[in-house]
Amino acid sequence: LSGNLAATLNLDGGLETFCHGANRLFGADRTAVWMHDRRARSLVLHASSDPGATMRDSRVSVDDPTAPAAVAMRRARAEIVQAKSDSPTSVVAIPLRGWRRALGTLVFEEVRVEAGGELDLLDRVDELGRQLSAAIENMQLLDDVMRSRRELENTFYSIAHLVVVYDRRGRIVHANEAFASRLKQT
Repeated sequence: LSGNLAATLNLDGGLETFCHGANRLFGADRTAVWMHDRRARSLVLHASSDPGATMRDSRVSVDDPTAPAAVAMRRARAEIVQAKSDSPTSVVAIPLRGWRRALGTLVFEEVRVEAGGELDLLDRVDELGRQLSAAIENMQLLDDVMRSRRELENTFYSIAHLVVVYDRRGRIVHANEAFASRLKQT
């Protein structure tokens, strides 16, 4: 699942696909990915397997003690939260942790947990959370690198002086607009 996420190069679209696959893998009715917005101190819904979810970009405070996503983000491991005492389904909330900070939370809703299989389920979702966290962090890093490269290229092309970059053999590998227009080349 995380390999498919990295192959899309679109975090939100990849997370939507991920949620649908995770539903089938863990027998959940709904899966949601909540991403941490550090500045706003909230969790933002980025993806859900629920096709009728009109909650896109809905927010939950990271301090909300009633929201499973917010509570799970502060935990070290996944946890199973019983929805209701008479309900056969549960909510499984998995913290998504990067190398330096919390990334968000993965929440499975209405999961049917077999008696005695709780620890096995928690181990599997913890591993899934680690893999998803690594994929998200890699996608965010790649996005930052690409944005920095675009900013550098924009700066390079906006320089009024003639600028040319050549390799060790003396071949031109990059030139700015001022240099190209002086030579009347593209």
